[in-house]
Amino acid sequence: MAGTGRVYVTAVRNVGTIQSTHQYDVDVRFDIAFDWGGYNNAPCSYTISCDGQNQSGQTSFSVPSGGGRWVWTNIGNTKTFRITMPNSGQGKTIGFSASINTGINPPNISASGSHGLAAVTWQWTVSYNANGGSGAPPNQTKTYGSNLTLSSTKPTRFGYTFKGWATSPTGGVSYTPGSAFGVDATTTLYAVWEINKYTVGYNANGGSGAPASQMKTYGVNLILSSTKPIRTNYNFLGWATSQNASAPQYAPGATYINNESVTLYAVWNLSYWEPKITNLAVNRCKSDGTLDDFGTYAKITFNWECCQIVGSNNVKSISIKYKPSSSSSWSSTSVTSSGTTGKVSTVIGNGSLSIDNGYDFQVAVADSKNGSTTLSYSIGGAIFPIDFKAGGKGVAIGKAATKNIFDIGMATSFDSRIDIKDFIYDQFGTRIGNGLAKHDSSGIDPNTTLEELIVTNRNTPISSSYMYIQTMFYGSKSTSSNRAQIALPYNTNGSMYHRYYVNGAWTSWKRHVNEDELDDFKESTWYGTGNPYGNSLKVWILRQGKLCTCDIEWIGATGGNKNGTISELTIPQDYRPFKNAFVSIETVSSGSAFGATRLMINSSTGKISFVTDQTAYVERYATFTYRVA
Repeated sequence: MAGTGRVYVTAVRNVGTIQSTHQYDVDVRFDIAFDWGGYNNAPCSYTISCDGQNQSGQTSFSVPSGGGRWVWTNIGNTKTFRITMPNSGQGKTIGFSASINTGINPPNISASGSHGLAAVTWQWTVSYNANGGSGAPPNQTKTYGSNLTLSSTKPTRFGYTFKGWATSPTGGVSYTPGSAFGVDATTTLYAVWEINKYTVGYNANGGSGAPASQMKTYGVNLILSSTKPIRTNYNFLGWATSQNASAPQYAPGATYINNESVTLYAVWNLSYWEPKITNLAVNRCKSDGTLDDFGTYAKITFNWECCQIVGSNNVKSISIKYKPSSSSSWSSTSVTSSGTTGKVSTVIGNGSLSIDNGYDFQVAVADSKNGSTTLSYSIGGAIFPIDFKAGGKGVAIGKAATKNIFDIGMATSFDSRIDIKDFIYDQFGTRIGNGLAKHDSSGIDPNTTLEELIVTNRNTPISSSYMYIQTMFYGSKSTSSNRAQIALPYNTNGSMYHRYYVNGAWTSWKRHVNEDELDDFKESTWYGTGNPYGNSLKVWILRQGKLCTCDIEWIGATGGNKNGTISELTIPQDYRPFKNAFVSIETVSSGSAFGATRLMINSSTGKISFVTDQTAYVERYATFTYRVA
């Protein structure tokens, strides 16, 4: 008899998402056949191999005779092998084989074969096309299941600005450098370009009516605006790139070819100028023009000239106006003149220019082209080292004597001591006290005083008591100004107070308590009068400002729960809680002999009420704090 074998693939399956696993499960089957029958009931060893992997076992077999024809039977059932693909996009041919030791004739049957596995793609190439530019990034690899961060490299193109990447040569921006790319496919990204544009602006350069800005496109010539600006007394010559150019570089309607932004400035040529006034001088003088610091006339001198660029242009008029510096009413006089240039020297004022006042002057020159120029000049009053007022009751230094006082009109310093017999007053009309408080028998009201320091008993923090009150201003001094006040007792050792005047109203006085004003602990002892509530009671009360701390010591008597009011003790009115209600405290017991204690002060009667679990002769303590009025 003879035997043969065959081995073959029955199925190929993807393992999971094959782009992630890159694996197949391959099923392999091994069959043997005999022509005149063959069997072996004893275990026979067999091996099935696939792509370097082996699976072995033992089995028996029984094949009936085929009368010379092959009769087949399976060995070891179907075996599954997991195959990993080596490269993305590349197929693989796997080899497989099988053999069995039959223990009969023939003693060994074997077979082999091969099978091609389809390619699996799990990586793709992302390439870049500069699309007319240069410097595109190198290719990148996109792996299945993860986003690719696109290259941050940007290509360049002369005359264009790079905007991003598109998926077609003419498409819009789909991706930007450094953005995430998640497409699982081989892709070419194309650079998206925007042609550069440049702004051409116009500056009238002292004129008006400049054209609106224009946009120049890269590589495309720009026809400049034909609009021309205007400027009084000037001819427009053209445009230049410098504000101070004397000759134009471009004419209206010319071609601009530069690929850059620019501001074009109008270039002007003077065609006419208004009359010129030079060397103007004004001085006090006598009637004959002789200069005099105490003169009541004014001598005015100046040169003038009219423009002769275009045609003859003679002077039309020259006038002089003047007024006291503090006045708004002008006096005027005319100057006779002719021709195109000249000099004026004239005396005005008619003896009416007071030496005490300053004066303003205006000189105006007009020409035959209706152009005019005005120039101003001012002089002060006469200079007085020292002056005496008529009648002998006023003296002034550095100014005219106009008041019946000693008046100084300049900054002053003294090298020796000055004794002042009266007070000095500030610019607001209030006395500079130099630390001396002001007092008035009728009482100065601190609510409205402008004095820096007063002694008064009106509207003080301590009613009707005399107190020092200092007032502080900033910037201005009036009854409506924001200010602050400090108050101190006049002739007692007491507290300091302060308050503010803000937004039209005074705040309340705030007290600063001195340390020696705080009450010491003061002990008062009251005894019961045969009542069952207690044996003895001690109370300590410490008041600090508006807070009172009350300590109570009570020696208990025999009995259970007790409650009542301590009739022998009345808390002073100014040591009571400020509300019309009981203020109570509960203390947690400490030890078996100390019961919970509840104590109350009645703000109306000043009596202490209590509830306690007593034990004879055991001391109890309670402390509570409350606010007083």
